[in-house]
Amino acid sequence: MTRQELVKKLSASAELSKKDCSSVITAVFDEIAKTLEKGGKYTQTGFGSFETTVSSERTVRNPFTKQQMLYPPKRRMKFKPSKVFKDTLNEK
Repeated sequence: MTRQELVKKLSASAELSKKDCSSVITAVFDEIAKTLEKGGKYTQTGFGSFETTVSSERTVRNPFTKQQMLYPPKRRMKFKPSKVFKDTLNEK
């Protein structure tokens, strides 16, 4: 599903204009991003949670030159689906 499809479906179900729905979606995603940038965790009951972690610094080897390099720490985002969401996806 694309952002435009989401706006269209939300607009139809919530009886709001597409412009209003687009603004709401943008605001929600911006707030989630701000929370994650600060190192926080975002949890949506029944869906799952997003959080950031920092990978450790490590030594890697370039496969072409065989030279060892230091790979710096990096922030990564993790998503953990809730049990309810997993059960919904796995229902037959």
